Amino acid sequence: MAWKLASVLVVVSGPALAESWKARAELIETKSAEGCRRDGSVYTLELGGGTFSATDVDGKMFSIAVPANGVIKEDYRSPSGSRLEMSGNVNTRHLEIYSGLRGCFWRLVPEKG
Repeated sequence: MAWKLASVLVVVSGPALAESWKARAELIETKSAEGCRRDGSVYTLELGGGTFSATDVDGKMFSIAVPANGVIKEDYRSPSGSRLEMSGNVNTRHLEIYSGLRGCFWRLVPEKG
């Protein structure tokens, strides 16, 4: 009987499946400087196996290890060359992008569908 329980535990505690979702960058006007682009890119975000990846239409921007609490803060360069920072909680999908050069903030809003 003990071996049956052990085999069930192995199946239940196996590796987590990767989640993938698309999110649209929406300007946070109350935090942003004047002249920021209202509509940002659409990103494909993936979380799985302790790793979070962000990709836009031009290609992968970064892939990082995620702590158990899901909180990230990653400086990166977009494929177009802009220096950006993505921060927030990947587990709850509450994420923001910040452009220090322009003083612009965008919230990543998951797309429905």
